[in-house]
Amino acid sequence: MVTRNQIIAASCIAAFLILLAVGAYFGRQITHGGVGESSEARELPRRIGSEFEVFDRAVLSEAGSGEEMAGHRFAFSDSVSARYMVQLYFVESPEPELNERTRESVAAMARYFGDVPLDKLLEGGVEARDFTARLLAENRFRIATKFESPESGPSMRASVRAFVLVEMPDGEERYLSEILVQEGYAAISVPGVFLPYGEPRDTYRAYLARLEEEARRAGRGIWAHSRSETAGGVDLDAAP
Repeated sequence: MVTRNQIIAASCIAAFLILLAVGAYFGRQITHGGVGESSEARELPRRIGSEFEVFDRAVLSEAGSGEEMAGHRFAFSDSVSARYMVQLYFVESPEPELNERTRESVAAMARYFGDVPLDKLLEGGVEARDFTARLLAENRFRIATKFESPESGPSMRASVRAFVLVEMPDGEERYLSEILVQEGYAAISVPGVFLPYGEPRDTYRAYLARLEEEARRAGRGIWAHSRSETAGGVDLDAAP
């Protein structure tokens, strides 16, 4: 015969199991972006390839003399106070200023986003720069790099030390590159790399392309000012 205490115990166990299931569900939602983020979610292994140098205690640095920050380009310091000017793998944001050095890059970026008016593109460049600065200043992040030096081109700067991947925030499998694309602040461009967790570069580029399409259709960021329905995917290094 089942006693009252046995019934109570069984009920407590059932409630506990339900709470565990609910907790696991919302844990996955937080880990992979949560409500309002992209429907694209990737579970990645946590082991980083030995070919990468990792900075777990990276801190955003202010711009130095002659350095130009952008959404995809910034400076950071590590735990021993070494300082590096770096640029993101895979993506590029519009330059926040128009001058002789940025003119070619700005023209290519305007074409990429669908003939965006110059003033709106430059505004988007400022927003992208400030978005990255705020995100890195307010959150923990880590840098992974092979210290591959950028090649010459309209989007490159002599002060840039290396291409990097930025994991944001610490502990989540999301990179700054995809966040910028998802928010409509970056174009898919410049060299890619096999990711630290082993994901092929072409797989990640395809993932970025899906995020870009979502941003374009939703009119996020710079895409809000696009005047073409077939924008995106333009070679940013092509002559205007």
